[in-house]
Amino acid sequence: LFIVLWLYARKPRATGQMTGESLRVAWVDQGVRLDKGTLRAHLQDDLIVLDELAFAGQPRIRPDEKRAAAAIKGDEPGSLNANGQLRLRDFSGVIQVAASQLPILQRPDRWVVASGGANIETSATHVQFNGAVAAAAGYVDFSRSDLPSPSSDVLVVRSREPVAVHAPRVTFGFDLGIDLGDAFYLRGSGLDTRASG
Repeated sequence: LFIVLWLYARKPRATGQMTGESLRVAWVDQGVRLDKGTLRAHLQDDLIVLDELAFAGQPRIRPDEKRAAAAIKGDEPGSLNANGQLRLRDFSGVIQVAASQLPILQRPDRWVVASGGANIETSATHVQFNGAVAAAAGYVDFSRSDLPSPSSDVLVVRSREPVAVHAPRVTFGFDLGIDLGDAFYLRGSGLDTRASG
């Protein structure tokens, strides 16, 4: 720790390159999967400059809603690209993100393909997310719940002591516009409809 503090006090100048190939991001339970990722970045004094972070999103699963599936022509992969820079000293900076025909969710009951862009502005105490997303097609079946439940041999005892609430160290802000397009469908609890707006 002393060496790290000493280096920051001296304001070192860092240089170097970072590259990555065949990167993957996956959240299997939610149907999120990005493949064929590439990373190009470099260090410039006290900045990490993200020259390019790119992923492809290959359509893998078709939804249980034929009207939503028919709105997407072909099986061309979507794309996600990001670039920007972050200052090492306080993690302040801006990252721009752009997506094109990206399969955001890929489950038979939860399926969305969308395009859009966003700016992520960061500081030591705040992260601001500003963006807009337009769905090319989507389907959400909310008739079944993914919420976990404890097994019958689990007993939950709640404390009567008040829980101390600490102020968050980092706050988050969102300004997000969402266009549902012409092929976004909802089903569940007796509802079967197209949503728009």
